[in-house]
Amino acid sequence: GQAEARPDGEPEALNERPLDDVGDDLAEGRPGARRAPESAYELPSSLLVCNFDNNGTLLHHSQVLTLFHEFGHALHSLLSRTEYQHLSGTRGELDFVETPSQLLEYFACDPRVLQRFAFHHETNEPIPLRIVDALNGARRRFVAMDLQQQIMFAVCDQLLFDGRPATEVASQAAVSDMLTNLQNNYTEVPHVDGTFWLTRFSHFASYSAGYYSYTYSRAFAADIWHNCLKQDPLDRRAGEQLREHVF
Repeated sequence: GQAEARPDGEPEALNERPLDDVGDDLAEGRPGARRAPESAYELPSSLLVCNFDNNGTLLHHSQVLTLFHEFGHALHSLLSRTEYQHLSGTRGELDFVETPSQLLEYFACDPRVLQRFAFHHETNEPIPLRIVDALNGARRRFVAMDLQQQIMFAVCDQLLFDGRPATEVASQAAVSDMLTNLQNNYTEVPHVDGTFWLTRFSHFASYSAGYYSYTYSRAFAADIWHNCLKQDPLDRRAGEQLREHVF
């Protein structure tokens, strides 16, 4: 799902997407933990399917963000405990389901976290603070444009699934006019005739009038980060509270 108020500049989904929309995703081997008999839980299994390049080990920061985002979904599925499996983890309330993934992006932008695993492949030196600052500064530069884009996606989703017959909504001319008007009215980047970004945006097929939750979840993630984790994202007590009360 590539987006949000982010760590002090606030993670917003990267410019080109929502974070999930880059070919990497969460695949649930066995869906969320649920009560089996009254006294036990059937534990879930999750896996991340990634298409990282660069020999699989040298990742761009945008790829690290994607990895952490999807890992947030995996943690949610693995640590969730509900009575019914169809309410567990990523099957929970849609308004909240992107919160864990958006929250994990904050960790991927914090130098205290990055310097624990981001080492130079030749010198083994941890990533310098000046580079972390530059990466976060570059992301913040276009955060407003990204938010505009996410709002446009949410409005588009509402219009596509507003209850009208498909024959009325989905004609090529109607959709083309809708996309042109949305982009021109909600973003600073005018629509280019002959382009049709909707054909590559698969999220609408699964969110179906719920894509607004991507941006909505950012508020929850920002609140959790700034009030509970920003001071020390590696604090064990904070992590236990995160596991107990969020995941």
